Order: sequence, then structure tokens, then C-alpha cells
Amino acid sequence: MTRSGRTPAPRLILMTRFPEAGTTKTRLASTLGDERSARVHDELARHCLRRMRLAAALGKVALEVRVTGSSATQARQWLGAGPDSIR
Repeated sequence: MTRSGRTPAPRLILMTRFPEAGTTKTRLASTLGDERSARVHDELARHCLRRMRLAAALGKVALEVRVTGSSATQARQWLGAGPDSIR
């Protein structure tokens, strides 16, 4: 419960890595190649975030996004601005 007496919305956290070729989906890279496996990761992360943002827009969850492998600025540029907290 918060100080105002409200129960906060459940927190939904997306944890992902910046889609840089050679650092993401490395097991797929042996079959798809570094560039293509990074694109697969990019598409999966964006898909998940779109769905999670819908739930947040309905007020069902508080959304937080954690990205490794990049700065916060790069992460925001990659995933776009949103009401969620990108770190």
C-alpha cells in the first residue's frame, strides 16, 4: 500500500539486451548469422513491449523496461518513447 492508501499496480518488467549483432541470440547466429539473429531479437523485444504497453495503458500494470548493452539514450531511441521507465 502507498502512503495515499492505494494499492499500487503490479509492476511488469521487460528485461532485454540491445540488439547488437554478435551479442544477442548467439545460439541462433550459428544458423541465421549475426545480423539476422539480432533482427529476430529486435522484433521479439518490440513485440513484447507493444503488448506490455497495452496492459500499462489499461492501468493494469506499471511498466518498467531494463536494457543492457546500451546507454539509456540508445535504449529509448531503439524502443521509442513511452510512459514506461527505460533504464
